[in-house]
Amino acid sequence: MRRVRRRHHPDRRHLQRLRLQAPDRRLREVPPRHHDQGAGLPAGPAPQQPRHAARLGQWRRRRGRHRGGLPAQVPPVVGQVHHLADYGALRRKDEYLPYEWSQATADQGKFVLGYGTDVGGLAICYRRDLFQRAGLPTDREDVGKLWPTWDDYFNAGDTFRSKVKDHAWFDSAGNVFSAMMNQTEVGFFDTSDSYVADTNPDVKKSFSVTSEAAADGQSANLVPFSQQWNAGIKQGKMATITCPAWMTGLIQTAAGSDGAGKWDIASVPGGGGNWGGSFLTVPRQGKHIKEAAELADFLTSADSEKKIFTGPTGSLPSLTEALSDPAVQDTRKAYFNDAPTGKIFAASAKGLRPSFRGTKDQQVRIPFTNALQLVEQGKESPAGAWRKALADAEKNLKH
Repeated sequence: MRRVRRRHHPDRRHLQRLRLQAPDRRLREVPPRHHDQGAGLPAGPAPQQPRHAARLGQWRRRRGRHRGGLPAQVPPVVGQVHHLADYGALRRKDEYLPYEWSQATADQGKFVLGYGTDVGGLAICYRRDLFQRAGLPTDREDVGKLWPTWDDYFNAGDTFRSKVKDHAWFDSAGNVFSAMMNQTEVGFFDTSDSYVADTNPDVKKSFSVTSEAAADGQSANLVPFSQQWNAGIKQGKMATITCPAWMTGLIQTAAGSDGAGKWDIASVPGGGGNWGGSFLTVPRQGKHIKEAAELADFLTSADSEKKIFTGPTGSLPSLTEALSDPAVQDTRKAYFNDAPTGKIFAASAKGLRPSFRGTKDQQVRIPFTNALQLVEQGKESPAGAWRKALADAEKNLKH
């Protein structure tokens, strides 16, 4: 059985090994995660074969949602994994958030690829002490009211930077841009899988406002999840971070004990949002398929997902029952000024408007984030970066 991730980031290594009372007591180990190299297809070195079990597969979707099931590159995956409906998966369809179940299927919902383990409900993590220095509100409810829209978010950044000049407003223009794009119904490709980034006004506006904010000095110019990014969090170089549920563990680790109580969590501009999440699949090459399917079922049960969310990783459940359960709803993070993470992230996940991803989404997305980095580095203007992003995306589409 293999774990399949809509991978949040390259450095998350929580839950590498679990010893759980699975339905079959022989199934006691889950192998460490491995990392894929593409947009959705299993790749990279295979994990260690767990004793007495077929391998659990890892498949990760990158930063967003596919509407109406997975895109056209999925058929090769179908040939590599078992159809979990043969092992009772269809009985669980109504347990999942509708978009989460849809993303785990292919062939118009007829083929069940895997079980969803978590979703990445999106919020904004912010530094209370830096907000106070800038004369901005610090209470999370009032902070959320600062930015009902992304335009309001960047306007708040201008206010912050006018008062606190030695700190950036956000960590990375690419992270902000990704969060905005994940809220669009259609992004770089329309639902017929035609490239529309050059004509879609949502792409142009998201890129323009983010690049202009970066040019104005709102960005800390940090490569997400790099050592410099971790150091920037520890040093408090930014006042806000676009923050899915799993990010709270990274921030806490990077900021250390000195950051306790300085960070808090508020709602994300634009309503609900998502970034990341996971699925468990059962590869065809396994020898103990029935047992592996049972383990995948067990690990993604409501009880299992609730325990994981309330633990150190904070991965948000993908099951509607778990999201509404008091064990999740009442969860708070002491490190983040006792923020009600269960309520905040569950509301964001439920308010999500799924975003369509095309078959070459990753090839196109990279030039846009690279172009934003050029603006952050002072090497390109927002207008020039937009032209370069379009030109490089067109080149990638030809390969």
